[in-house]
Amino acid sequence: RAATVPFRTALAAIFCAACGNAWSAGVSASSLGLIPLPAKLEIRDGYWTLNPAARIVAREPAAAESAKLADALSLPFGKRLPVVSESPRDGDIEMALTPSATQFGAEGYRLSITPGRVVIQAANTAGLFYGGVTFRQLLPAQAFQPRRP
Repeated sequence: RAATVPFRTALAAIFCAACGNAWSAGVSASSLGLIPLPAKLEIRDGYWTLNPAARIVAREPAAAESAKLADALSLPFGKRLPVVSESPRDGDIEMALTPSATQFGAEGYRLSITPGRVVIQAANTAGLFYGGVTFRQLLPAQAFQPRRP
């Protein structure tokens, strides 16, 4: 049985285009602890909770980066999430390559966290990687503590 890992979606969307220093409404680097600093944040209340049926959804060529994220999340989530190329459903983490999204820059991404889904969108695989890194940084510290059998 997979443990559920809730975390506050204080960050509903991050736009990281070359990760500048633009911060919104009183949010500081120390309050979120994100490295590198997002270029833009939109703060909302709410929670996204990992459910036992959660998957990482990606189509080629994003599947390779999605597999890396699945490996990286296996400790905090207590299991390796399956990577599938099906349509996303509630509770999933979706990784989408959108080559036309040039506004994100060479390594930029958009990370959107809502109660129903997590979406990481980038113009290239480097952006997907950095979006996954930011997503992991938003998990609560207790997610990385060893679990008792």
